[in-house]
Amino acid sequence: MSVVGFDVGNYKSSIGIARAGGIEIIANEYSDRITPTYVSFTNNQRFQGHAAKQQEVTNNRNTITGFKRLLARKPNDSQVQNEKNFHPLRISQEESVRIEVDYLNETRSLSAEQLTGVFLTKLKSTAESSLNMPVTDCVVSVPSYFTDAERRALLDASQIAGLNCLKLMNETTAVALCYGLYHTDLPDTNDKPHVAVFVDVGYTSLQASAVAFNKGKLRMLASTFDNNLGGRDFDKVLMDYFQQEFLAKYKVDAYSNVRARLRLRTECEKVKKLMSANSSPIPLNIECFLNDIDVSAKIKRDDFERLSEPILARVQNALQRLLVEANLRPEDIAVVEIVGGSTRIPAIKRIVQETFQKEPSTTLNADEACARGCTIMCAILSPNFKVKEFKIEDCQLFPITLSWKGAETEDNELEVFPKFEKIPLSKLMTIYKRDSFEIEARYRFPNDIPYPVSLIGKFQIGNVTPNAQGENSEIKLKARITKNGIFEILSPQMIETFEVEVAEQAEAAKVPEQAEQKPQGEQVPGQEAPVAETANQAANPPKMVKKKKTKSIDLLLSAHVPQLSKQEINLLIEQELSMIQQNRKECERAEAKNAVEEYIYDIRGKICGDCASFITEQAKSQFMSILDEAENWLYTDEAENQEKSVYVEKLTSLKNFGEPVKKRFREYQERPAMLQEFGHSLQMIKKAVDLYQKGDEKYNHLEKSEIEKVVKYWEEKQRWFEEKSSLLDKMAPTDDPVVLASQIKDEINLLNKDCWAILNKPKPKVEPPKQTPEQPKQEQNQQSTEVNGNKTDKEEKPMDLD
Repeated sequence: MSVVGFDVGNYKSSIGIARAGGIEIIANEYSDRITPTYVSFTNNQRFQGHAAKQQEVTNNRNTITGFKRLLARKPNDSQVQNEKNFHPLRISQEESVRIEVDYLNETRSLSAEQLTGVFLTKLKSTAESSLNMPVTDCVVSVPSYFTDAERRALLDASQIAGLNCLKLMNETTAVALCYGLYHTDLPDTNDKPHVAVFVDVGYTSLQASAVAFNKGKLRMLASTFDNNLGGRDFDKVLMDYFQQEFLAKYKVDAYSNVRARLRLRTECEKVKKLMSANSSPIPLNIECFLNDIDVSAKIKRDDFERLSEPILARVQNALQRLLVEANLRPEDIAVVEIVGGSTRIPAIKRIVQETFQKEPSTTLNADEACARGCTIMCAILSPNFKVKEFKIEDCQLFPITLSWKGAETEDNELEVFPKFEKIPLSKLMTIYKRDSFEIEARYRFPNDIPYPVSLIGKFQIGNVTPNAQGENSEIKLKARITKNGIFEILSPQMIETFEVEVAEQAEAAKVPEQAEQKPQGEQVPGQEAPVAETANQAANPPKMVKKKKTKSIDLLLSAHVPQLSKQEINLLIEQELSMIQQNRKECERAEAKNAVEEYIYDIRGKICGDCASFITEQAKSQFMSILDEAENWLYTDEAENQEKSVYVEKLTSLKNFGEPVKKRFREYQERPAMLQEFGHSLQMIKKAVDLYQKGDEKYNHLEKSEIEKVVKYWEEKQRWFEEKSSLLDKMAPTDDPVVLASQIKDEINLLNKDCWAILNKPKPKVEPPKQTPEQPKQEQNQQSTEVNGNKTDKEEKPMDLD
């Protein structure tokens, strides 16, 4: 099981994986741990990440970003219209948002879920390249303010990409988990919690949350947001400023041209980052901006902050609302952590410090904290990793109410999940109805949600009938918010109550179990004989009483929620697989074309350089003409979009000319060493034969017939060697070699194998003479006699006395 966390932002994304050494944020093919959230289409293929962002200016009609903000939206949605102010989107007027792109020489209409799935496919392939294994299971980040419909759409996008999303994790909760899991100094469960505030200002939105930490636990206290306040709004301030500057100074309108607007936005983003680290005026210079006019201007940080005052006021308002919602005072807060790229703006840091009266902490990686939290969550859910126990109590930002049709006096609306209710959570409800009915789930305060529709879904409960008395039946059902933050209604049941007659239990005390274990024939004191008891029961039958019993009957449930059906998802999966196959095909075609171009330059350099002596002037002139013709063809419109087979055929025809020249050069370099080795082998075998003929002890065990076989084989190879050497000496460099270096190597191996197998034959072992059976006995008797007679091999020497 893969353990992967995806932080999918509106502007940039990151990928975390779990290895044996811990959590790691991996780099993409550009060695960058941040992947731009861009998708681009051309007539031949699609691009994601860095490759797509590079086409933002040149292919702006078919390059899309910010598609996560379009999930589950309608074309007339105010947020969709707002996105068109930032990106040149071609949105078709259909029931849901569909973006038109030119792909494979036709105009296609792709949904926001499909575009998100295309980008998730890129993140998935990057993770697979790093892990060297298929990736299916994952945890995906989601803004805490996403509504039910948007969360369902993101799950659909995950399925389109072939991912099994184990959990949609709120970005604020992921950051809190990344912070809390590695802190070992948290208070005990019964002590006052450690309260931390997390402020996340990204490219398009702001989120702030207050979290209470204890050992092994985090509890979300409150969360606030502004879904239309982020780094791009500060970019827009700079763009408006420079647009007015250029209009007054150079009489050019940067907003009159899409490309000029995009170039200006890119440069303004650079200026914003430079101003975060410098208080001196920052210049902006763009060459050939409009009508071949070079433009330049400057701006100071103080002027930028003055122009951004309305945006900064909204930041302060969101942070102050957090204190109110969480019922906290600044002194109750232990630490304030800031994450997100836009928190690097000095003015935002200053507002955070003024609001919470604490200097903001930057111990968390501003760009990677969310991805790390998602990966930790995936590791907790995975059976392959052991993570220390850590309980997470998230909260529901928007209160949810249920309503159903009822009588005028009947209370037919109920708030099931109040604001900041902990999730996941299930609640059991009881409703009294006599007919099938419909339940509507809605967000209670439509103006508080960042979505135009407050309706979550409609749930039809069928097969409801009156009870036995003809009155309303008791209906029980579960209302649940899942771990993904999605509302569901489950297990509707109709409870039937009815009466049954049962025998009343005797009031007499029950016989102890020991009495039952007595041997047959014995009587327990105070107990009547069995026969008498049976007679008594017959005379006084047990009294019958009525008791109530219940029976549960499962009811039919039909949910109508804004989510793609299985058939629609399967169709989109097929389209995604088709696009993946098209990309693979286009990559192979491009590689084949590049191989032709690479070979043209490579062989041309060799023919004019190292290989010049190995081709005749006539052949060289002919081949150079062929190469020039192939190169000219390669850069024509005709060759631009040819099939892979055409390039392969072209490369084969060029190699038919070029490879023989390269082969002659290669043989010229390798052949001398092979000939020298062959001569050395012949010399060593000849030397060994001469030693045998001189009666050398090393070879005197060999048979004469064996040596004759060696001599015969040696003479045969000697003749072959002399014949080939003579032919090679007469050969011109432009001639094809009469014998290859590889053939010479094979002959050397055969010579050494056949000759040295005989010459290295080991000498036979000489066995010692065998003893007769009488010899051991005689030796034993002799030793026994010597011991008994006290004989020794050495005589004692007399002692020398002075």
